[in-house]
Amino acid sequence: MTKINKSFIWGSLFASLTWTISLYLYWSLNSSAQMQQSSSTSYSPVPAQLISKQRPYSSNDVLPENKNELSRKAKKWEKYAKNKYMLQDNKYDVLKKPKQLDENKKVYNPNKVSDNLLHKLQPIVVLPDFDEPGMVQTPEELLLKEEGYKNHAFNVLLSKKIGLDRNLPDTRHELCEKQIYSSNLPKASIIICFYNEDLTTLLRSVYSVFQRTPESILHEVILVDDYSDRCDELGEPLETGLRDIFEDHQNNFLKEWYKKVRILRLHNREGLIRARVLGARNATGDVLVFLDSHIEVNKVWLEPLLERIKHEETTVVMPVIDIINADTFNYTPSPLVRGGFNWGLHFKWDNLPEGTDDG
Repeated sequence: MTKINKSFIWGSLFASLTWTISLYLYWSLNSSAQMQQSSSTSYSPVPAQLISKQRPYSSNDVLPENKNELSRKAKKWEKYAKNKYMLQDNKYDVLKKPKQLDENKKVYNPNKVSDNLLHKLQPIVVLPDFDEPGMVQTPEELLLKEEGYKNHAFNVLLSKKIGLDRNLPDTRHELCEKQIYSSNLPKASIIICFYNEDLTTLLRSVYSVFQRTPESILHEVILVDDYSDRCDELGEPLETGLRDIFEDHQNNFLKEWYKKVRILRLHNREGLIRARVLGARNATGDVLVFLDSHIEVNKVWLEPLLERIKHEETTVVMPVIDIINADTFNYTPSPLVRGGFNWGLHFKWDNLPEGTDDG
């Protein structure tokens, strides 16, 4: 117990001595620094207020700042700060600030790294184009857009505004453009199943088929309504919309084309696969082609498929499926992929192995 007390006392003494020495050194260093600073700034024993009254300035005197110059610089930088960092009532005035600074006050210097960096970091205000088809302009359009995403998971408002007829980029490979196909191809029955589909999108799908498919190989288009409950849009309006598709600019009805379209309405909800089977049973063409109800076919889309089937009737072919953006409806080419299943039997797209598309 005595040894522990002695150790504690010696430890306390050592700690106290260490702190005493540290405080003494700190006080000594501060005192010497203050003395050096006061001696370096004391150029004259006469107070600065009396220098101008006693003698002219010498080269060793610290001259007082010119008040006019100081005021001028303060105003200059104050105006610079206002122009550069403060927005006026008009929120787009910020776009004009760099130009005004450069021409009028010459404050902004593009050759100065700091000024150039600040200039590049300024936000660029993009003025919205209210004439764009996808812009919401009324509360009704906002409701239509929100309901469209809720019911169909794509921009229904934009789909209605772009209409049925629009130009698509030719996304074929350059070698495909040089292919020559047989003039005696089998005729195809196009089967499109739908359930509560958006009317404009469905009509655009049908329109693209008739617009980009030669009449000689298009036998019919069968629309299978899988018991949709939106009769206000997919009932009579659908039939009227189909009729309008086949009116040319002189309002002459193209009866021969209209005869190729049939609507098969189911009395119960069957699901996609059974609906396709029922559509196939009612088809009379040589080849069955199944399409979704929200697609757009591109140039020379059917001929390559029928060419393969002509050479081998048991062949099941599949086209390259390009991408239509659900928000903007931009049409972009798809990479070369093939469909497959994982071990959970979920369908997925896989990239083609290297060398598959050579030649």
